[in-house]
Amino acid sequence: MLHRKGPVCDKIWWVMQQCVYETKIYDIYDLHKRLMQTWFDFEENVIQAGIDQWHHHLRSCVRGGSGHFEHML
Repeated sequence: MLHRKGPVCDKIWWVMQQCVYETKIYDIYDLHKRLMQTWFDFEENVIQAGIDQWHHHLRSCVRGGSGHFEHML
């Protein structure tokens, strides 16, 4: 299982899942091929959207000081 590290990875992984699992996967080689193809086909706007979301989380964290900030997201 892929270990995700935060909102950027969440956004990218979500888009990858949509593409990779669009149709039935036949074997591990098919899965590998789809993952690689999806990664190479990624448009910059998908990655930029994930980065923008990450920046929003960081700003909320700073505004929250040393307390909880999840309600600011």
